[in-house]
Amino acid sequence: MKKIKKNQRSVLLIAIVMTLVIAIVGGAFFLKGMKTSAIDYDEQATSYETRVKKPESIADGSISFPGFKSITIEEGGDKLYIALLNPSFNKADIQFIMTLEGREKPLLESGLVQPGKAITEVSLPKDLAVGEHKINLEMLGYTQDKEHSRLSGSKTSFTLHVKEKGREFEESKPE
Repeated sequence: MKKIKKNQRSVLLIAIVMTLVIAIVGGAFFLKGMKTSAIDYDEQATSYETRVKKPESIADGSISFPGFKSITIEEGGDKLYIALLNPSFNKADIQFIMTLEGREKPLLESGLVQPGKAITEVSLPKDLAVGEHKINLEMLGYTQDKEHSRLSGSKTSFTLHVKEKGREFEESKPE
């Protein structure tokens, strides 16, 4: 009778230890999964010199996002040359998501871009027709700590003019 109780205690003890180990390991995976953002820094982002200065009217905790009216390219081009800039005076990282209206897949879903850096090239679809196309640009701010917690964001759009080859056009500039 004593041997049976001793074996039951051993089995019970092993079951308790196993349950604790599973709970600890599971809890660690759960907490690791609770990280606010799994976004890494974008490898395409490079240092970018600009004359953009912090507006005096912007509060210290605010994030400035770039804006564009329109950009003109020649048909057949497979790259959009644009400065998706995180101004050097920002105290946040920015993620850019650029989508051609009417298409589901984004042209760009960047990683995080640090202040003073920009993404300057975005791949375009080869079948882009001559004419005007609306580009939707979403910009999301994140803290600069290791958690990269989500901050404010901004959504805007601009017109992409695709001109026939050989026709002259004006160079586009940021707003």
